[in-house]
Amino acid sequence: MRIKKLKEGHEELTEEKARLLGHLIGDGCISQSGTNYVIKYEVKDTDLLDQFEADLVNVFGLKPTKGQNPSGKTGVLIPYIS
Repeated sequence: MRIKKLKEGHEELTEEKARLLGHLIGDGCISQSGTNYVIKYEVKDTDLLDQFEADLVNVFGLKPTKGQNPSGKTGVLIPYIS
């Protein structure tokens, strides 16, 4: 069961989608929760987070959520987009 409907044309590889894939390979992950897939990008650079969020909305039409997780080594909060 799909909860959110994806934007038309999401199957095509565009510059924005290629950038999303690059971000996910570097500092992100994709996981499955029940029947849903979760895309998460975690990095300190707020410009990269903003770009990732804009690309996610532009490519898939999904509204991401924002949050912060503590670093496993230092405990410093690191922002993420999910």
